[in-house]
Amino acid sequence: MDWNAFIRVYLQVPKKSLNTFIDKIGREVIPTRYFDAKSFSGGVALVRPTELDRWFEINKKGECAEFCDEAPAGHPITK
Repeated sequence: MDWNAFIRVYLQVPKKSLNTFIDKIGREVIPTRYFDAKSFSGGVALVRPTELDRWFEINKKGECAEFCDEAPAGHPITK
């Protein structure tokens, strides 16, 4: 499955936001097929490229935050 298509269609993240996100974490480290992703209300997606072994949070504005190894306690990913 194509990374860009999955994020745009399944997680409903606009292409502009996706490009901003990818630019921030580096295009060269994004695998084309191997990743985990979870979606939550409010248009926030959590993405973990397999090669990085870290979660990234992205919203529809393309703003993102990195979670090393695990998300903070109380974050939706931990529930």
